[in-house]
Amino acid sequence: MFAEHFTAELEGNPSIVIQNVPGGAQKEGMNAYERSEHNGLNMAMSSGGLISSSHFDPEGIQFDLAGYQPVVAFGGGMILYGPGDTGPLDQLATSDRPVFYGGMELNASEAVRVFALEQLGLPRFEPLMGYDGGGAITTAVMRGELTLGNSTSSHYAQNVVPLAEQGEITPHMVQGYVRDGEVVRDPAFPTCPRCPRPTPC
Repeated sequence: MFAEHFTAELEGNPSIVIQNVPGGAQKEGMNAYERSEHNGLNMAMSSGGLISSSHFDPEGIQFDLAGYQPVVAFGGGMILYGPGDTGPLDQLATSDRPVFYGGMELNASEAVRVFALEQLGLPRFEPLMGYDGGGAITTAVMRGELTLGNSTSSHYAQNVVPLAEQGEITPHMVQGYVRDGEVVRDPAFPTCPRCPRPTPC
């Protein structure tokens, strides 16, 4: 997402090489960055969830976020979805089947979604953490291993929308933003989940 913009803005228009380092709910990637040569040619990117997870679960961390200089930040929301044959969330609340929700790590940002789902009164609600990114969660939803999964708005728009258009994924809920003390809808999903399939977003 950012590579072409960095190339355009940096002197000499250098090529940006992306190295994905999975594992540890982003901790492994930041550890790899910490071990790299800090010569101005290396940058790291992670989500805001790393801030809370590194604070509350410091095991294995080799970096200090306070010592890094932020370059750019962007606001990205989250969307919750299930397999294509699931009904709306209110139907799940009246079902006697267990509801399995998948996420990467129960950090502060993930806890917000778990809390919201618990407040819906879903029967036999089971949060399952430890998935290694949005792709793994989407795959688990499509296999029927998860009743509900989540991904960032950018991952959903690029990778999950085509599945939703084919009826293989059903969007359920969009996480909003707090703006001036009020919760507002994510502008990336102006009508989800109220819009009809097969084009939910």
